[in-house]
Amino acid sequence: MPREPRLDIEGRLYHVIARGIEKGRIFVWTSDYKDFLDRLGRILLAHGAKCYAWALLPNHLHLLIRRGSRPLSRTMQKALTGYAVAFNLRHERSGHLFQNRYKALICEEDSYFLELVRYIHLNPLRARLIASYPELARYPWSGHAAIMGGQPMEWHDSAYVLSCFGDNHANSKDAYSEYLLSGINGRERGEFEGKGLIRVPDDSAEPATGGPMKRAVRGDIRILGSIGFSREILAESKSRERRERPFARALAPEDVLRRAAEAAGIPFEAMHGRDHHARRVLAKNLACKWLVVDLGMKVNAVAKVLGISASSVSRGVELGRASEESKCLRLR
Repeated sequence: MPREPRLDIEGRLYHVIARGIEKGRIFVWTSDYKDFLDRLGRILLAHGAKCYAWALLPNHLHLLIRRGSRPLSRTMQKALTGYAVAFNLRHERSGHLFQNRYKALICEEDSYFLELVRYIHLNPLRARLIASYPELARYPWSGHAAIMGGQPMEWHDSAYVLSCFGDNHANSKDAYSEYLLSGINGRERGEFEGKGLIRVPDDSAEPATGGPMKRAVRGDIRILGSIGFSREILAESKSRERRERPFARALAPEDVLRRAAEAAGIPFEAMHGRDHHARRVLAKNLACKWLVVDLGMKVNAVAKVLGISASSVSRGVELGRASEESKCLRLR
């Protein structure tokens, strides 16, 4: 089944994770780390986004970002795609560098902000890239080192993080460090990376005799937070989609196919061809994404419209979503 679309809402907090394809390295040389940080910093500042925690490891990275005025998808696409192209040139390789799409979990700030800062900044220690906590302050590819007195970065809002631990700079730094230390032996928190279905207690359920009764409710793996927060985010996302794409419900499937053909640069009549020409493949992938996600058609119905299998439609939705993001295309 195709994955749910991203929840991309201005001002919200996100835990972003990107991994190397087949667990391969995405950082090899010192220049790789520096290149990525330079690119990320420029883009975050240009897009009005803020970063509170970050960690670069040889085969993956973590970021805690507040989404700015531009979509998070564009921010990350520019950072990851530009870096991947430069990395391939430097290392004389070709092909994908990152595994699938990056993850972006929208997070309930009051409950998870500090926990995520700690989780992200302890990553190099958990990955055994360093042997002890004191060494973490000297690990150059993590926001922890910057907070503890390393090179400050304009795009890393370390002052906000420290403000959560008090008004006095020196005391807040000590309190922050103690907070990180307290989490070294903590259990693995798979929900911080969207692993598996998140189940949260529903506080709204009450038994007939009165008093609270909690029951398990299936969460949304795109959201890290309570069931109330999840409902708020999903309602906000639906409202935003209705405002931004009111035209979609008025379109017929043929209109979408014509738009997909136009976006891919092929004649409408070529949409139903059987060859695997790159532009025809792009057009079909865009059509799959727009018909299923934007128009809300069932996968089997789209399969009949395009004359392909349901499994091909599901794959097309994901490929079309990636093309839409990378090429900044929209159904208009």
